[in-house]
Amino acid sequence: MIFTAVDGHIMNLDFKMPFRDDWSRCKPIELFEKDIEKIEVKGKRNIINNLKQEAEQCQCLIRWLDCDREGESIAGDVMLDS
Repeated sequence: MIFTAVDGHIMNLDFKMPFRDDWSRCKPIELFEKDIEKIEVKGKRNIINNLKQEAEQCQCLIRWLDCDREGESIAGDVMLDS
């Protein structure tokens, strides 16, 4: 059995380019219809690599995170990235 951890969110939701860096490229109301994507949180590459490495060695990944909405969101990030 292997144990490891994450340090908060490893992924964020953001607009796809070119709207990610400059929301003024359109009217604010139009942002509701723009595509979004999950992007890696800066500085979390080592955690993501560790999760992938550990997941390759396991038959089952048990996510034990805080029992609230934010914990569920982080668990989803871990599941999608592992």
